[in-house]
Amino acid sequence: VLTETFDSIIVFPTLMFKNEETKLSKSNIALLKIIANKLNGSPKKKISINGYSPVCYRRNFAFERIKIVRKYLIDKLKISEERIATNIEVGDGSDINKLDIKEEK
Repeated sequence: VLTETFDSIIVFPTLMFKNEETKLSKSNIALLKIIANKLNGSPKKKISINGYSPVCYRRNFAFERIKIVRKYLIDKLKISEERIATNIEVGDGSDINKLDIKEEK
């Protein structure tokens, strides 16, 4: 009999923004509260906030959105900044209006 043990994996929601919008919507704030609750329930877990930016954009909305989300998690929801990494993928093909929140390995 083969048995394997896996660490519990937490699935985090994706945050969506309107075109060229950088403010947090009410629904994104609600999702951030869910993320904070999941992190508070697993104190060793870390996350990465992942944004997407096409090469041709003059203004980096992904960076601005990541900065706002990270600041909200740290300042308002009291998540330690050491638990939050950030990443921006540059290129075409990804939805530039979303931020993926993923568990850091």
